[in-house]
Formats: sequence, structure tokens, C-alpha cells
Amino acid sequence: MRKVCGWLALVAFGLIQSAVGLARAEDQSAAAYIRSFYPPDDPKAPQARYTPRTAKLWDECFAHAEANGDACMDFDMFVQGNDFDLSDVEVEQVSGNAEHAVVRARFKNFGKDETVIFELIHDDQGWVIDEITSGCNVLTEHLQGKSTCM
Repeated sequence: MRKVCGWLALVAFGLIQSAVGLARAEDQSAAAYIRSFYPPDDPKAPQARYTPRTAKLWDECFAHAEANGDACMDFDMFVQGNDFDLSDVEVEQVSGNAEHAVVRARFKNFGKDETVIFELIHDDQGWVIDEITSGCNVLTEHLQGKSTCM
């Protein structure tokens, strides 16, 4: 009887672990990753991870800004502004697969409709951001000082 109870406990433990693993896998979807950044002041929000290409541009932008006393970016691409009062946040994956994804975030910021598109790549640690666009704003152009968007 003890062996049967022990075996049942082991099976139950395995099922619970599998369910937890499935929940984590859902949390790792591209849309869930981007959704975790809204609202931006959430203390549970992860730090954004970028592809090596985009991370290098961030590093160069910060180095240039430090040398010149300027700001690297003068607004937040995630909310399309310096300040935010977000409502009606909707995040969905619009294309992609297990390795690449395009995710759209729609929301109102101070009542103004905004749409931000995230291009993501999946690496061995999860999703990383390669590009962010909204209207004429393109993250990598801003980081290189090449944006013509005003």
C-alpha cells in the first residue's frame, strides 16, 4: 500500500510540474513577453532584452550621449512619449513562428490611440527585441541619430 501511495504521489507531483511548465511556456509567448512591459512602471516588468545588433546600437547611443551630454532617446518607444497614462492595452502576435514574431501593442496614452510594432527573435533565453516601430518612429534609426520622424 505504501508503494502505491508513493507512486501516486510521484505521479501527482509530475502532473503538477507539467502544469507549471505549461504555464511558464505560455508566459514565454512573444505576446506575453511584450505584454509584461505594460505598464512600464510595473516593478514586476522584466528588463527589455535586445538582439546583439540592437544592443550594440543602444551601447553606441549611450556612449555618444554621455560624451555630448545629450539624451540617448528623448522619449520611450514602448509608450510613444515621455509620460504615460495608459488604458485599453491590447497585445497580440500578428505573425511569426517559434523563432521570429511580430507583436502589435495597441493602447491609449492620455486618451490618444497608439500602436507599437515589435519585431522579436527567440534565442536560447527567450524573446529578444530586434526592432520597435510606431508610425514613422523606428527604434534603430533613433539610436543611430538617423530618424527623420518629428
